Amino acid sequence: MKKICLFALASVLVLIISYDGAFATSEITLDVDKTKFEPTSRIFVTGTIDPGIQFYEPAEIVVYDPNGNAIIHIQSTINENNQFSALITGPLGSFDPGVYGIVVTHPSTTDIASVVIEIDEFKADIRNMIMDPLEQTIAGILPSNVICNENLILMENKSTESAACVTASTAIVLEDRKWGKIL
Repeated sequence: MKKICLFALASVLVLIISYDGAFATSEITLDVDKTKFEPTSRIFVTGTIDPGIQFYEPAEIVVYDPNGNAIIHIQSTINENNQFSALITGPLGSFDPGVYGIVVTHPSTTDIASVVIEIDEFKADIRNMIMDPLEQTIAGILPSNVICNENLILMENKSTESAACVTASTAIVLEDRKWGKIL
């Protein structure tokens, strides 16, 4: 199914690009800062319209889902420097994973500009999100409630009532030496 969806989107974009290539000059540009995003990302697109075009009408930006269906329509005003921009968020705040196409057109030209982006599964690395024990304590978390990274054990120092995250073997040694207790 995923291959069929990608094929459908690729077919739409090939038609757009083929249509675009039929004209000698490029009157519209479209850019994104990267091509891979997470489902809840906000996608900032920018572009330009050829200065010869009257810019009192907005640029039309359309986002196509992996099946080739138009799911988002945005009109973006064009400033005095012939530039436009838009901030795109997924329907209901997030995109489903897959390959999407973004296309921009303008009523005064037959030119079309497009980019392809990929929405990837959200893969947060929880280890990078956890503060170290001292930072958690400074933030007001009690030593007994400190969260340790994976494969580490929470200990509380008896004399200072501070928390530490240590390996299992270190926890046993520290407890034997009466440094603290495993929580």
